Amino acid sequence: MPAMTWAEIMAKAGPEEAAAEIIPAGTYDVVVKNAKVAWAKSSGNKMYNLVLEVESGPYAKTTLFTRLVLATTERGADAFLKQMKALTLTREFFATEPDDDIVTAKLTGKRASANVVEKDAEGEWPAKNEVKWLNAPSGTAPAGSAAAAPAIAGGAPPVTR
Repeated sequence: MPAMTWAEIMAKAGPEEAAAEIIPAGTYDVVVKNAKVAWAKSSGNKMYNLVLEVESGPYAKTTLFTRLVLATTERGADAFLKQMKALTLTREFFATEPDDDIVTAKLTGKRASANVVEKDAEGEWPAKNEVKWLNAPSGTAPAGSAAAAPAIAGGAPPVTR
């Protein structure tokens, strides 16, 4: 088979991909499109790499990426569990000692509210979005908690005990 020319290779490759769209900092409703387990190179800690998709608004269908690192410090473990709880994977779920395949399967399709910031370009790395935190989806109470009491029109919310 004869070698292909560079022009033929570029024609077969199709159009050049556009740079990733940077969306404004803010809070976005997202869905987990993919979840994979990996290990952090710097710490060796387990982490879950999530591919998120913005669900609504002018940036619907925009892809975002985040990592939930299972840090072994008290603060790191607490932060990990809070974000997993926002995705409805509670402490009770993890008490069952699920394997990674179960965790990634449960994460896929989960909805959340993502706090997104813009991160400036650094050296050879282009500007990008960074997901700073995941919360329960807009309009929902976090898994394992009582729903917030509705506000009374024209007054303070009712007292709950």
